[in-house]
Amino acid sequence: MPRPARPGPLPRALRVALLALACAGGCAAAAEAGSSPPLANRVFDRINEVRLAQGLERLERDPHLEALALEHSLAMVERGRPSHDGFQDRFARVPASKLCVENVAAGYTQPRALVDAWQAAPAHRQNLFEPRVRWLGVASAGRYVTMFACS
Repeated sequence: MPRPARPGPLPRALRVALLALACAGGCAAAAEAGSSPPLANRVFDRINEVRLAQGLERLERDPHLEALALEHSLAMVERGRPSHDGFQDRFARVPASKLCVENVAAGYTQPRALVDAWQAAPAHRQNLFEPRVRWLGVASAGRYVTMFACS
């Protein structure tokens, strides 16, 4: 399957501003502008651990999907609630993909607890273990986390 098409990279100033907003919820400063906050990185790793344990392929990090996930996490911060609002718009912004899945969470600080909760909910579990997805973006902002994966 082809890698998801993406527009050009976000301008550095916008990446820095997004990271500052994402880290406003108490995460440690990111090591470099454009990198994911530590919780998102650990959730990304935990998702791959549980997928491998199920005999599925490891998902590859995709900066465009990560940017979409961060955009959505920031929108949930603004709304003050978890949601899947705008999912179809995010999916449409990955035109090379025929399938995208999304999980969101609020209030988790530990990746194991968050991914365990997703595994316990049938729809979230189905998204975690969707065998057709290959690319993954995970981002957190404030108390919200978004997982966005596409084929």
